[in-house]
This record gives sequence, C-alpha cells and structure tokens, in this order.
Amino acid sequence: MLCTGAMGGFMRVRWRSVVRIAFRVVAVPASVLVALLAIGSSNVAAQSQTLGAACSAVGITDAASCASLASSFSSGCTSAGGTITGSGTGTTCTGGSGSTATAAAAIGSSSPAQLGQAAQQSAQTVTQAGNNATRSAITGRRDQIQRRITGQGMGQTQNLGAMFLGSKDDPDSQMMGLTKGYQSAPSPLGVWVQGFYDRESRTGHDGFDDGRTTNTSGVIGGVDYQFNKVFSRNDVYLFGVLTGFTEGRVKADSLARTHVEGPSVGIYSVYVTGGLSVDFNSKIDFLSVDQSTSFSAFSADLKNYVTAANVNYKIYAAGGWVEPTIGTIYTVTKWDDGFGALDGHSVRVQGGLRFGQTLNWGRVVVEPTLTGLLYSDIVIDPSSPTNTPPTDEGRLFEQAIFKLNFDFGQGLSSSVEGEVRHGDVGSGSHVVGAAGRLGVRYQW
Repeated sequence: MLCTGAMGGFMRVRWRSVVRIAFRVVAVPASVLVALLAIGSSNVAAQSQTLGAACSAVGITDAASCASLASSFSSGCTSAGGTITGSGTGTTCTGGSGSTATAAAAIGSSSPAQLGQAAQQSAQTVTQAGNNATRSAITGRRDQIQRRITGQGMGQTQNLGAMFLGSKDDPDSQMMGLTKGYQSAPSPLGVWVQGFYDRESRTGHDGFDDGRTTNTSGVIGGVDYQFNKVFSRNDVYLFGVLTGFTEGRVKADSLARTHVEGPSVGIYSVYVTGGLSVDFNSKIDFLSVDQSTSFSAFSADLKNYVTAANVNYKIYAAGGWVEPTIGTIYTVTKWDDGFGALDGHSVRVQGGLRFGQTLNWGRVVVEPTLTGLLYSDIVIDPSSPTNTPPTDEGRLFEQAIFKLNFDFGQGLSSSVEGEVRHGDVGSGSHVVGAAGRLGVRYQW
C-alpha cells in the first residue's frame, strides 16, 4: 500500500513537470509565429510597383514614352488608395494589391496591343452605325413596295369629293361621286438620301481602362429601279446603287482619341412577293483612322467589305401587320501594309419582330413601325491578344427601333426614326447606344 501511494504521488509530480516543460517549449514558437504573421501581413498590405516595370510588362520599352505616362500611373494608384513616390520611370506606387493593379492597368491601356485593338473596335463601331442606316433605308423602301402591293393606306375612300360623272343619255348632267385619297403609282425610278447620328458608350472591363464613347454621324443615299411582275402578277424586284460618307470620333477613358472617317459605295436589292421579302446589300467602306495619346500617334487606312441579307414575312391583320425577320452581316476588314495584324472578319446574326399600322391622315399615308431585335457577333477574328480586354464575341445585344414613314403621294415620301440598344459584354462592361435617322425619297 505504501509503495502504491508513493508511486501515485511520483506520477502526479512527473506529469505536472511534463506539462510545464511542454507549455514553455510551445509558447516560444507561438510568439515567433505571431510575429512572423504580423510581418507577412504588413508585406502583403504594402506592395509596390514601379512605372518602369509596368511599362515593360505591356511592351512599352522607350523610356521617354514610359515617363510620359507617369500622370496616368499616379492617378490609377491614388484612386485605389495607394501613395506615389519618385519620378520618371522610377515613379513608385505603394499600397495594397488593388492600388498597384489599378496603376498597372492604367499603363496597360496605353500598350501597343490595347491601342491597336481600340483602333480596330472604333472602326467597327463607326461602320456598324453606317450599316444600320443602310438597313433602315432598304427596309423603308421595302415597306413602301408592300403597301402598294397590298393597297394598305391607298385607295381609301375619303368623304364626298368633287368628282362629277355624266350620264350616258345626258352628258351635261352631273352627279357627285366618291374620290380616293391616293394618286396612281409613280415611275419605277427613284432617289433617296438619309442623314444619321449615333452615340454609343461603353464602360470598361474589370482590370482594364478600356471604356469609351463614340459619336458617329453621316449621310447615305442611292438610286434604284423597280421591276414589276417579274415572276408573278404581284411581285417586285428592286435594284439600286448607294454611296455615303461617315465620320466618327472616339474618346477613350485612357485619354486616347480616335478619329475615323471615309466614303462608302455599294449595291442593294429587294425582292417582294406578297408578304414575303428578301433584301440584300453589299458595300465597301474606305476609312482612315487617326489615333493619338499623350505619348504616341498613328494613322492608317482600311477597307471594310460588308455583306448583309435579311428574310422577312409580313402577316396582315386589321389594317396592320406583324413581321418576323432574321438576317446576317458578314464583314471583312483589311488594313494597310504595316497593320496587317489588325486584319480580320466578323459574323453577326440577328432576329426579331416588326409591328406596323397603316393610317390615312388626309392625303398622307402614315405608317408607324416598332422593331425589336436581338443580335450577336458570333465570330470576331482576331480574338483578344494577351493582356487586352475581351471582345464582344458571343455577347447578346437588344435593340428597339421606332419609325414613322410618311407617303405624301406624287412620288414623295420621308421617314424619321429613333433607336436604342444595350448589351452586357461581361467583366463589368456594358454598352448603351442611341441613334436618330431622317430620310427623304422621291420617285418620278
């Protein structure tokens, strides 16, 4: 019993000693670990980035060009809570990872790759504004042809008029008849002109300073000839030539400025039989692009070869109509020698519904129309180079168009149109656009 009690006391003493020793052994590394974590967290919170390193990362190797970007680098750093020290290419941003990344992104937007991509996309935006104007003019002509084929808004009786009919037995006798509010169809030769203005704003993608606003204006016109009864009594084929001039000015968030302008020439055709219609157009844009930044500038010429086609079918009811429509636009871009890396092509598909109602306002035929479209560039080549924002490839856009067509008779007609569009292009970037168009047409 004495032995057992002594052994128990000895074990209690030994266990207490072991616990005290273990605590002392563990406590020292724990304090060291806390200190190391504190040092590590301070290192994470206090990162630094130099202007020279940011320039090298995006391919800007000229020291003078790099130094000229110090203001953009500093603004990007301080806007995210960082601090700036030093000057020239040695300008240093110190702060959290967010501030250094924002400062580097400000320089990235001035890299040759991003500037080239910006010039390419600016030209594409300006071209698309001209494409929309061309489509608008052709659609208006197609609507006019179908109104004449179906007689909607034409030949409507208008009150008692001043038309007097003599009887067979008494030619001098007179009786009042009904007149119609529309004249006979004009000749098949016609000319038209349309002016347009378009504004589009894009917010930048996350991590890139690539937001921009594009203002595009222009005029387009054409001459066409209408062939009646080609395959049946009620079909029409229209063929025409067109020309125009477009100018666009692009202001980027990165302070780059781009000016795009040039003429266009092309052909178009429309075939209508009853409610079914098919339209086609092909044009070439001869564009010059001038881009400038705080440290560089370049000028280049390009040609856009645009081919578009649409298939439409009007369903008539209660004096109005609804028209499903589907189409595609194929664009090939060829830049001058020295800028061949920017050459590419794109494929756009679109589809939607159009609604219209034909009304008589005195002797004027008025046709309000509303169009809802979805469209997407399913192919954009080339794709985004390394360290550049993504393109719009595969992104879905919505477009709404309200238009008023006026047919005054005697071959004179006009139209006024407004458009809005929107697209979410990913990575925090959105596109919002609006346009207005005014057109006049005359047929002899």
